[in-house]
Amino acid sequence: MLFFSSGNTHAATPFSAPASFDLTGSTIECSIHIDANHVGNVDMGLSPNPASVTGAINITQMQKETGVFTGDFDNISATMQPTANLLGLTVPVTVAVNSDVVSGWFVWNQDAVIFKPESLNITLTLGTQSWDIPTEGTYLPATYSNGILAIEGEFEYANSYLGHAFTADIGLHITGTLNQQAAGIPWIKLKTNRNSYGQGDSFKLYASLGNEGPALTLDLYLALLNPIGDLLFFPAYDESLTPALKDFEVPSGIFIPYTMLYDLTLPALSPPIDNSGEFQFLAVFVDPGTGSLVGEVASALFTYDGSTPCDHPYDGIWFGSGGSSVVTEDCPALASIRFDIAKSVITGFADSEREIDADGYEVTGTINPDGTIADGTLWEEIGPDLNPVGYFNGTFSGNSASGTWQDIYGCYGTLSVSKSE
Repeated sequence: MLFFSSGNTHAATPFSAPASFDLTGSTIECSIHIDANHVGNVDMGLSPNPASVTGAINITQMQKETGVFTGDFDNISATMQPTANLLGLTVPVTVAVNSDVVSGWFVWNQDAVIFKPESLNITLTLGTQSWDIPTEGTYLPATYSNGILAIEGEFEYANSYLGHAFTADIGLHITGTLNQQAAGIPWIKLKTNRNSYGQGDSFKLYASLGNEGPALTLDLYLALLNPIGDLLFFPAYDESLTPALKDFEVPSGIFIPYTMLYDLTLPALSPPIDNSGEFQFLAVFVDPGTGSLVGEVASALFTYDGSTPCDHPYDGIWFGSGGSSVVTEDCPALASIRFDIAKSVITGFADSEREIDADGYEVTGTINPDGTIADGTLWEEIGPDLNPVGYFNGTFSGNSASGTWQDIYGCYGTLSVSKSE
């Protein structure tokens, strides 16, 4: 069994939600090209350009162990004044960015972030006339490190104003400094690779932990609740109340991503997963001086049916393709996909070429009994290691599957595969 070392830290330290970012130093730049019949195509002079930003970015909820979050863009805006009166246009220009609901993913070990606004509203205002710039499906790739969030985005919009056709190019240069967050305390999370298992299945248990608060020395307990209600404690898995780690140093700023604690073939004797029914792994930090719990109790619930081997209807080789909704040098239009599925575990690759090369991703994931994909991850070789750089989800049904994907480089799109006969 692999357990934690307090020296096993990772890149960016997760923060506690709710949190907000101060946008001091951020700017929005705008260039407006106007087609006027009597003078031709001219640029509207604006000052200052880029202009300073007001507003805030708020993170309202956060799964620190995975980096998945929700939040909002709160009236991020900048205003510029015309510097020339060539066309008689003396109105101020304002660009505002709002979104009531923003979701996304902080990729802690890559110092990267993906913002996926559910309703990103970018508004361009000339005087008293405003236009909403279409941004449906827009993803905003960003970076995050040491409390600094950086977002870059480019948008183009064309319309007419007072009979003059115009094109506006807008550039977001958002630098947010983490200036407020909820008080942090040590935490631990558990998960399994599936939610139900049968005879001969591979069972994996993972744990993640972190601490945004002050350094503490704690006891860590790990236990298994079996189908008849017995609470059995690691390491002997008996009813002796024994800490898995005694006087564990939990430094401030530690973050350990999901680490595998168990890789078993069921049934197993230690931990004892050998009877059919509902099981639950539990973990918690305890203050050794007072015996009080520190943080929430982590839980991973699953079922085991030891009577028959579990059905894995999607095992086999699957081929298909992934399409990118953004086509750039970093985002090829089409990639070939191969899933090799054994006992509902996905391995394989997604690549823009037929052969695996440095530009492609390795893929991993699992399939739940209802056909949904769990923990679909895109991996890229960075240095000597494979690192997660994106994720995918979707649903298998019959001999086909479809879903969506996105990575930390701003690429995103759809995927589909079919089972090879």
